[in-house]
Amino acid sequence: MGADYQHFVQLVFQLPCRRRFNVVVAAYDLRHTWITDALTQGCDPMTVARIAGTSLSMITRTYGHLLHDHAEKAFASVESL
Repeated sequence: MGADYQHFVQLVFQLPCRRRFNVVVAAYDLRHTWITDALTQGCDPMTVARIAGTSLSMITRTYGHLLHDHAEKAFASVESL
């Protein structure tokens, strides 16, 4: 990653999180949070993989439990109709 991006992440995320919550936030943490939120909000896994720049197999391997939980909730809402 370029120096400008690293400086941006440090100013916008790392320093405020360290000051406010005493935690260190890495760019990977933000990526992981975005992928988790996108999947739990119902975004298509293939779309998430393409946006995140990774493979569908990595998404299903790493976040498959979220997909399973989302499917169960969807089925339960259909059954209650």
